Amino acid sequence: MVYDLFSSMDYGWGGVVYLFSWLSYFSGLLGLICLLVIFSIVSPGNIFWSKITNNVKTLQNILEIRLLVLIFICLICFLNLWGLNSFIFPNTTQFLFIFHLAFLVWLGLIFSNVSYNYLKLVSNFVPLGANLGLGGFISIVEVISNLIRPFTLCLRLGINMTTGHILIGLIVSGSLGFINSILVFFILTGFYLFEIGICLIQGFVFGLLINEYYSEHNE
Repeated sequence: MVYDLFSSMDYGWGGVVYLFSWLSYFSGLLGLICLLVIFSIVSPGNIFWSKITNNVKTLQNILEIRLLVLIFICLICFLNLWGLNSFIFPNTTQFLFIFHLAFLVWLGLIFSNVSYNYLKLVSNFVPLGANLGLGGFISIVEVISNLIRPFTLCLRLGINMTTGHILIGLIVSGSLGFINSILVFFILTGFYLFEIGICLIQGFVFGLLINEYYSEHNE
């Protein structure tokens, strides 16, 4: 069998090793929860946590939605960082996996809007002050833009993470002949740290986009 740059993103490539992938996720996620609890107790942790919650809109004190956004930020950041480790399957490079998360969020938003005020939900698709022809066209565009939200969430995260893993594979494979070079070591370390930053940023973007969608709940 011939392997390529995309082999590490294939469930069948790792064989028996990937059978323990989900177990490692659960153990790592438990450790992350413990760290968040400890980090939220100490003073620097309180500052960090308050900055995160301040970036999440109040949404008229809907605590469940704020908690949901924070959970998704922590979850996506954790999955992104965990996928950078060796012999760990990067689930956030799988569009089907990400689409399930995004679709559940979008479906929850639709059900919440329908149960809260379905007339308000329908009115969001109808522009004010537009004539019949232009209003009908804009309404169709608004409906389509709402329907493709889970796809845009999925593609934004999946493409960025897949690109990062491919670049890491290219750089590492291209530098194998210079593995003893100090310069190459610092370059690889710098790029790895850069990819860690991208993982965190993508987690925040995913969560804040969810927050932006849910901010329409009470508008």
